Amino acid sequence: MGATSGAFPLEKTTIEDLASLCKVLWGWSDCALCSVQNPCSGISSCSWHRFKSLAPFFDHYRDMTKRYLPDFMGSPQALRNHADLREIIGMIRSNPDTPLSDLTNQCFHGSGTAYPSPPATTDQHRAFSLALHMMSMVTVAAHYSDIDDLEAALLPEVWSDNVSPTRYLDIVLQGQNSVNGGASLGPAQGLAQSLEVNRVLKWLKAKRLSKIAKLGFEPTNNLNDHLKLDKKRGVVKLFRHAAFLKEQLLASRLAQEKTATSLFEGQMSRQYALEVLHSIQDVLFPPDAKSQAFLRSLVSEQEMDPDCTLYNRSEYELEGEDDVTYQWLGPRLMDLYEELENPTPRGLLDQWLERKSRARHVMLATVIGVFVAVFLGILSLIVGIIQTWIAWQQWKAPPGNGQ
Repeated sequence: MGATSGAFPLEKTTIEDLASLCKVLWGWSDCALCSVQNPCSGISSCSWHRFKSLAPFFDHYRDMTKRYLPDFMGSPQALRNHADLREIIGMIRSNPDTPLSDLTNQCFHGSGTAYPSPPATTDQHRAFSLALHMMSMVTVAAHYSDIDDLEAALLPEVWSDNVSPTRYLDIVLQGQNSVNGGASLGPAQGLAQSLEVNRVLKWLKAKRLSKIAKLGFEPTNNLNDHLKLDKKRGVVKLFRHAAFLKEQLLASRLAQEKTATSLFEGQMSRQYALEVLHSIQDVLFPPDAKSQAFLRSLVSEQEMDPDCTLYNRSEYELEGEDDVTYQWLGPRLMDLYEELENPTPRGLLDQWLERKSRARHVMLATVIGVFVAVFLGILSLIVGIIQTWIAWQQWKAPPGNGQ
């Protein structure tokens, strides 16, 4: 591993860095027939033709790594270059059930380490948090994160020393899947309500949510924010990186077909990734003309991953995965349905009616009725005045009066 690279050692990312990242994340191998710049086309055994489709993920990688700022208190940097980060990713992938403290000891304190002395503990945790985030796209809170972020609720559960990567992701995803901050629901509880969720899916098209519930959609880089509803703002979060999820699923499928250790270990479950993709492509934006036009507008205007418009499931799904039950995202889908049935008042009139009555729809009908009655009364008054004026004119000058 290389030498210290200044205040922001990961500020610059090369094509070679991104190619090496694909190798460590998904097991891509070199191809004798092509290069990253000129990949093979139409050869299924070569992974590099998918490199360009991962551009949104690579942009996020650049943004996250260039902001890495190590501690400068006389100790070495935990991440001196991109190779250091890839080595930590490989370590997590190979040891997904090992507690964080053991992983940091192995990386920075072991006999074979390349560090002259261990980096600061805060820097060690920061490096492992960044690595796990790039592996899973889940927001990871280091044990020594800034307290202001925690107080602002910008970070989820803290990654403690005695928690393994796999366990940490389970905790975060289970704890985040209830939009309203209710009790944590895991796959077992989610499966129990899957029939109820399936009953309402057909009503949850994005166009319908936008028209009736006045909801907008906002892309997010954090997987654990997918389908999160911000009632105050009227916004639903959508995970941006479809190509990343497809690559995770494909790597997992290929590993299972080879009876090898799944690359998903220490990253996320297939079920969760499938639910995210299906919730976008089947529920919110099914393959009808209006839904697809809406989705394309999000791609062009809000930088959703263009890959979310590609329905290429045969490439990454296993047999029987085409029919997804929403074991993880069921609560959030039900929250969207509840918002559709009982929209949060956002306009001034809606908010006034909400303050006056819980049954604001009854109140609205009453108010409309009153306005209609007043309007008709005024109209009748005007007609009466006109008729009276005409009669008066006729009385003043009766027919034949001038003859």
